[in-house]
This record gives sequence, structure tokens and C-alpha cells, in this order.
Amino acid sequence: MDNQTLKTKIEQGLNELELKRKMFRASMFGTVKLIFILDILLVILLIVFAQSIGDMIFGVVEEGYENNNAVVGYVLASFLFFAALAGSFFTILRTTRSYNNFAKTKFVTPLMRNIFPELDYFPNNYVSENLFLNSELYTSYNHYGGDDYFKGTLNGKYVEFSELVVSRRSNNNSDNSRSSSTTIFGGLFLCVKLNNSVSSRIVIENGELNTKVNEALEKVPAFLKNFINKFIPDYGPVVETGDFEFDKLFKVYCANSEELSKVITPAVRAELIKIYNDVLKYVNVGNNRPLDLKEINSASALFKLSIKNDSLYFAVPNIRLFDIPFNRNVIENQETLVTSLTSIKMLTDLAKVI
Repeated sequence: MDNQTLKTKIEQGLNELELKRKMFRASMFGTVKLIFILDILLVILLIVFAQSIGDMIFGVVEEGYENNNAVVGYVLASFLFFAALAGSFFTILRTTRSYNNFAKTKFVTPLMRNIFPELDYFPNNYVSENLFLNSELYTSYNHYGGDDYFKGTLNGKYVEFSELVVSRRSNNNSDNSRSSSTTIFGGLFLCVKLNNSVSSRIVIENGELNTKVNEALEKVPAFLKNFINKFIPDYGPVVETGDFEFDKLFKVYCANSEELSKVITPAVRAELIKIYNDVLKYVNVGNNRPLDLKEINSASALFKLSIKNDSLYFAVPNIRLFDIPFNRNVIENQETLVTSLTSIKMLTDLAKVI
């Protein structure tokens, strides 16, 4: 399919999706309006007949005694008001989810089939947790999920990737009434089955951010530095590739430099440099201000790459796929779709060159 035909299909699809979005919103607001109209009528009736309702439940109070039976009607009226708010909230939530499901099933799925015919797309699936664990890039989490799953074969290599949200949730007290959540990783995660296997693990991450973390650690007390270091993974010895531009941007960890040169070829290094420059557009870590302790603990670099045995794992934080807005015009917010397509191409290009 040529670019002009593809552009026409995208524009046609967006126009149809915008019409459907308006229909979903009209239906949603119609339901919310009906809920409140019925609720207001019932509330008025309860208030007007509050005394009669109370007398029916508790009996008529004789003269001379304090009569609080009307309170029952007022309580029921208040309950109905809050019930209408809850009903409206769930209506909006359900409609938003239905729209997102419709957008991905009826618009995104056929579009992906046209643009990336080698890949199958499953909107509600995600990469297996076993693959994420095997990468050894992130640890200390207890909640794992995601969506927008792709799988297929590119240049003879099996490829799968998806958006992931990985977090650590903890309860703050014994009765579980309060909980907190820390995001360990949120972004795109790619796994490529390589044609050859390596005996030594290879890890690549953004060297500039790594340097900033080390500089910040030098300024904290020794006991705190030792505590933080427990949560920073040890990937082994740092080696250089001999590529000045690449070595300036990245830290490479590998115990076998010969094996490294066979896998991380000039073409792969050039692709990673390109990805680095592209990802900078979405993640703001390319500044000179000092990192605080919160950033030290959550510093995940622009991306991380791990090669173990015959598999490559590639994690890019802070990038989401197909975050199609429900409250804004789809046609006027095409950048969401463009960003998603660019991110997918970034992953497939790396899978092809490795």
C-alpha cells in the first residue's frame, strides 16, 4: 500500500471514528441527563411527602409529642441524590471504556493490519510476565499489566511487544485501609528472539543519566548511599565499543568484549543512537539540573536494552500507545496516532537490524 492510499485510509478512519465518538458522547450525556431528571423528580416527591412517608414507616405521632418522622424522607432524598452522582460516574466510566474498546477494535486493528502486515495486534493482551522477569531489567514489583500487544516475525526473528504498567503496591497499615503504589516501569517493552545466542549477558542504558545518578550519590551520606545502592542493579563490568559517539551516550555492560562486537554491530549502534535522539522528544531528562533522591530511585534512563542467551529485551519508559481521547476531537488530535505509529516503527526497526 502506497503512502497516499494509507493516508487516505487513515483520514477516512479518523472521520468515521469522530462520528462514533460523538454518538458515544451523545448517548452518555442522554443517559446522565435522564438519571438526573428522574432523580430530581423523586427527590421533590420525597421532600413534599416526607412527613407522610415517615408516618407510614413509624406510625402517626400523637399531638403533643415531637414529630421527626419527616427526617426519613429527607434522608432518602439525600441518598437518591448521591446515588444519581454515582450512577452518572459509572455511566461515564463505562462509556469511556466502551469507546476505547470500539476505537481499538474497529479502527486501530485494521489500521495496524495495513501498516504492519507482518504483525498481529491484540488490544487487550500484553507481553508475558516471564519475559519481563527474564530481562532482569526491573525488579521489586508485585503488580503487572498492560495492553496493545503485537507479535509476529520480522526478518526471520520472532518479535513481540506491548505497553506495560509494572508497579509495587503496599498497604500502609494493618487493616489495609490505605495503600500506596510506586511505578517501577511504565512504557513499551520489546522482546526479540535472536538467530544466535550469547554466553555473556549484555546490558545497555543511557550513560548520561547513569553519570548524573552517580554524581548525585556522591553528595549524599555514606549510609544513605549504601542503602540506595542496594536497589541499583549490578550489570557487571563496563566496556567500550570504540564508537566515540555511542560510548558518549551509553553505558555498556558485558563480560565478553568479543561477543559484544559480534552482536552490537555498527548498524545496531547507529539504530540505538537514532532511537536515543527520537526518545528525547518524549522524555525530559536531557537537562543539566541536579537529580533529587526521588529521581535517583526512579531513574530508568531513556531506555534499557538487555541481551540474554538468544533473546533481546528492550524497555522504553513513558511512551504509551493509542491513547485516543474521548473528550477531544479525534481529527484535531492526530498527533496521538502519529506518536504511536512512530513508536511502533522504532521497535520494529530495532528488531530488524539486530
